[in-house]
Amino acid sequence: MGATGAGVAAAVVVMAVACLVPLLSALQLGFYDWSMGTPWGEARWVGLDAFIAAMNLKARSLGLAETRFVDPSGLSSENVSSARDLAQLVQAAYHYPEIRDFTTRVETTVSGTRRSISFSNSNRLVRSPSWEIGLSKTGFISEAGRCLVMQAKVA
Repeated sequence: MGATGAGVAAAVVVMAVACLVPLLSALQLGFYDWSMGTPWGEARWVGLDAFIAAMNLKARSLGLAETRFVDPSGLSSENVSSARDLAQLVQAAYHYPEIRDFTTRVETTVSGTRRSISFSNSNRLVRSPSWEIGLSKTGFISEAGRCLVMQAKVA
């Protein structure tokens, strides 16, 4: 996407809740609730096929040999990965402070032009003082059930 600083602050995405939010807030929201359409909105900027191809190219560049994406949301059972690949992906994502911040917040509020919406992190471990969580992402699809990938130190 390449936009940073003022470019990110100025960019907007139309969300499923019918409000406009800054792009950075939309990206943050994607870590809490994919159903809000954030990855689909991002994919529309470059085209769905090109976006998915870029996701798969990035996976290959990270050495994720057993990972394949067919949609940008992660909600398709045809998106596949291995535990090893997910561990590598977490390692790579950990280098981005925004991802660490967004995925370890207990809750967040995203303000749009019409209203604000609050979201809670579905990983209850982020609330525990016994865990030092560096990065966390939960997920759920019927085929896989509840899923969690994270980087953490257990006290």
